Amino acid sequence: MRRLSERQRDAVILYYGLDYSTRRTASILGIEEASVRSTLRQTRNRLAQLLGVPTNASGDGKDRS
Repeated sequence: MRRLSERQRDAVILYYGLDYSTRRTASILGIEEASVRSTLRQTRNRLAQLLGVPTNASGDGKDRS
């Protein structure tokens, strides 16, 4: 988690840790809801990269095969 930006850490904690909606997370962070979704997608990809886990093209963590 230390390798993530503050915004990425905050988004992950609010959305996954506290189970807040993207709307509530956006409100707390003072950003658009679409920015929360984008930040979460980028963060999932970054974590996968750091852990050496392959990702799919959409970056949503869902297997498309």
